[in-house]
Amino acid sequence: MYRWKKWHFSQDCLRPPVFWFLGCGSAHDVHRLLDLGLSVEAIDFSHEAIAQARIQLGERAGCLAQADFFALEAHQQYLAVFERAFLCALPLRCRADYAKKMADLIVPGGYLAGFFFLADKPKGPPFGISLAELTALLGNDFVLENSVLMDEALPVFAGSEHWMVWRRL
Repeated sequence: MYRWKKWHFSQDCLRPPVFWFLGCGSAHDVHRLLDLGLSVEAIDFSHEAIAQARIQLGERAGCLAQADFFALEAHQQYLAVFERAFLCALPLRCRADYAKKMADLIVPGGYLAGFFFLADKPKGPPFGISLAELTALLGNDFVLENSVLMDEALPVFAGSEHWMVWRRL
């Protein structure tokens, strides 16, 4: 199993009051964020995923909510959003909506940080995306500040998973 390096979250920019995690699934990564001492609010569209996440988190399940990312109100804004296999799970037709919603939800100077699947894999999910495509998608509202190829990744992402930090302009 892959291990996160503590430096992924050591930058001051990645120690916000609340780290928002969309598409949290069964909360495996929420555990990791909480264990790093981060305050987390996590959502997933799936009722079943949230039910499983509540079991996994036990007493720490208060950070979970069932919600549709695309239906969130723009007046809700966050300093930092954690990306973990959400973009690559979306149908390709939803990518522009993802970028617009991220720009609406992250305050200027805030961050979109996490693991991105950079690969030439148009069939999925997971759907890969090239760095050029990702930059074109996010580049009007975000600037890439850090990108590191992960030496340990889930098998489906092996050799193509990058830790990235994008700052909201």
